[in-house]
Amino acid sequence: PRGRQAKAILADLRRAVTSDQLVIPLPRALQVGEDDIAAWLAGPTPAPAPSPPPAAQTPPGPQAPSATAAGRAVRERGTPAGPLLDAVRGFLDDHADDDVVVEWRVAE
Repeated sequence: PRGRQAKAILADLRRAVTSDQLVIPLPRALQVGEDDIAAWLAGPTPAPAPSPPPAAQTPPGPQAPSATAAGRAVRERGTPAGPLLDAVRGFLDDHADDDVVVEWRVAE
C-alpha cells in the first residue's frame, strides 16, 4: 500500500511537470505533491518482519562440518560450464546427507 501511494504521488508530479501549464498549473501541483509527500512520510510504518526461528542446535560429534564443506567457482565468460557443473555435482555427491545451499550471480 505505501509503495503504491508513493508511486501515485510521483506519477502525479511527473504528469504535472510534463503537462501544459494551462492544464495543470505547476506551482499548485508542486504544493499538492509536497503536501502528499509529507502526509506519506507521516503515515504508518510497516511492521518489522518477524524474527526467524532459532537455528537448530548441531549435535556434537562427527557431524561437525569438515574443512571441505564449502566451495566457490567462477566460470569466465566464453568458457564451458562443464567443469564448474562437475565440481558442483561432486560437492553434492560428497554431501548427499547434508543440506547444501547453491547460490549464483553475474559478476559485474
